[in-house]
Amino acid sequence: MRVAKIIEHKDRWKNHLKAQKEYEEYYKYDCLDNYNAFWDLEELDFAAMYEKSFAGKISHALWDGSHYSPRSVMLLFIAQQKEIVRSCFRDLYMDENDLGLRIKRFIDHCDQMLADLQRKDNKHNTHYHDLKMVTTYLAFEFPEKYCIIEPVPFIQFLDSLDMKNLPQVFESERLIKLSQTVYKIISKDEELLYLHTKLTRGNSNRGVFMMHDFIAYSNN
Repeated sequence: MRVAKIIEHKDRWKNHLKAQKEYEEYYKYDCLDNYNAFWDLEELDFAAMYEKSFAGKISHALWDGSHYSPRSVMLLFIAQQKEIVRSCFRDLYMDENDLGLRIKRFIDHCDQMLADLQRKDNKHNTHYHDLKMVTTYLAFEFPEKYCIIEPVPFIQFLDSLDMKNLPQVFESERLIKLSQTVYKIISKDEELLYLHTKLTRGNSNRGVFMMHDFIAYSNN
């Protein structure tokens, strides 16, 4: 992975941000700020809290679409097994524990809850909780440390950096660590951080969360 290539992508992105008045990626930060306003793992009405937390005034594209709807399936899981879902999130958010195992356990629990759901209603054949959605949860809870990881576009980005030993799509922990490594490099540019914070209407630097924007731009 060549640092010079990262800097080249970063400088092009910074010039792009300088030209923006309305940021095309702002919808994610509207959703992030909404999550921060409503998320509470101890809330008694867990379903209502989850539904309000994963909403946005601009777009629900991160978790609801015609062919991708993890939010609606999670609400079904909560309706059936609220306390199990609560414990799944509690475990996922224990950031001092092994990251790869936390992600695996969360997806494994979703697999089991889907199997339970299918015994009652077999119209659901997936829960949509892949690495993208699980890292969405992590990025919303710890934006300073995580970003949304879409494995194929991220590996495409890493390939553009002339990386020799590319990660595989199933190497969740390695993909996340690589996003943090690239962030450490681009975050040395204080002007970039200022521009991005201003465009996303943040009170402070958005942290590793911004990497999803950077990867999307770099791949275009």
